[in-house]
Amino acid sequence: MLENISPHVWTFLSAELILVLVRSADIKILFKKRSQQSTPERKQVDQGLFRSVLLEVFIFVPVSAWLALLVVQPLFSIERLGLNISEQSYCALLGVASYGFPFATIRRVVQRIALNTLKEFGTLGQPEEAENEDQSVEAVNEDQPVEAENENQPVEARHEE
Repeated sequence: MLENISPHVWTFLSAELILVLVRSADIKILFKKRSQQSTPERKQVDQGLFRSVLLEVFIFVPVSAWLALLVVQPLFSIERLGLNISEQSYCALLGVASYGFPFATIRRVVQRIALNTLKEFGTLGQPEEAENEDQSVEAVNEDQPVEAENENQPVEARHEE
């Protein structure tokens, strides 16, 4: 009976089962009566915990599983890895790995690329400006007399030292 189920269904099923395990505390909160919830739990429910879990169940986990099937499976096939397991088991493992993996990884990669790009734009022209600032600070320092170490003291106190 289970052999007749498409291997890709195992990917989605295992990803959703991992979701249930990972979000079990949130699911327990949602099943509690309002009178059984603590104040922080009520606050979580009021701030949209139910919608958050629904989004993860119906959008984020399936999208993550699809990404794993489209991207990871062709790169790391059973044959390439030399695994001696059934296709159903491989797809189930892929589903477990897909929970949060493709989405979170791609998000981190995109963020890292964006931050590095911003850093590069921020440092363009900065060495020349830094050299000019250093030279201008030196020129200003040569023109000014040396002040006392504690400039916040009144003038009389500086002269007494």
